Amino acid sequence: MKRAILFCIIISFAFPCVAKIAPKENGKTIVINRGDTLWDLAGKYYNDPFLWPNFRNYNYISNPDLIYPGEKLAIGKSLAKELTEVLRRRVKSLGEEKKDFGDKISSLRAEIERLKQEKAEYEEKISFLEKGVDKDYLLKTEAEIEILESEVLKFQDQVTASDEDRAKLKVEIASLTKQLSEKEAEIQRRENRLSKLEEELYLRDDEIRMLRLSIFELTEKIAEADATIKKKDAEIEKLVDEKKTYKGMAHFLIFALASGIVALETINQ
Repeated sequence: MKRAILFCIIISFAFPCVAKIAPKENGKTIVINRGDTLWDLAGKYYNDPFLWPNFRNYNYISNPDLIYPGEKLAIGKSLAKELTEVLRRRVKSLGEEKKDFGDKISSLRAEIERLKQEKAEYEEKISFLEKGVDKDYLLKTEAEIEILESEVLKFQDQVTASDEDRAKLKVEIASLTKQLSEKEAEIQRRENRLSKLEEELYLRDDEIRMLRLSIFELTEKIAEADATIKKKDAEIEKLVDEKKTYKGMAHFLIFALASGIVALETINQ
């Protein structure tokens, strides 16, 4: 028993890695490196780690959890083309999203300009009301009071009404000041939103550049695969022609041999 266990250990050390992957086709293949997993390779070549079972469409895989450095893995030309199409649609979608963000930014900028204009109008109204209360109206009232001091009792109601008007104007000023503060806060919120949209637009531009680079790399890989396929097709055609030539020569030799045998039998008779 101990000898059998020792023999198994020696065999395991002598032959540590047995190939577990066999490509089904002669398309694009990669070489497994140390630390690679089918999950990581699917994320790299298919842009989605959950697509790792698709490797079974192009390879015989005995155990997906046991792959070894140096083994070859076919990634599939057709699926690579599908991925290229998906990336192109993604680039188009991101372009449309970029346009939408641009429209939103333009709309927000227009809204900010409108709010700024409203702010200026409110400031102008406040300035006008403050001037009316502090100077024109009060000076006129005081002048009338000084001139008509003898008629104070007669015009007491008018003075009371003037005080009420002034109080109303102060209330209106306070209301307009509050609205101005709210508009300024709204402008600040819109500016913050604009900054976030501009940052997001910048990130989307980076993503579009990366996707275009990926499309370019996939296009080059597809072109290399097409060239390899054409080369293999030419080799196959050459082998077929050689097979036809050898077949014709074999038929000729068989005919000559048969003729020789018949001739020998005739001579022997």
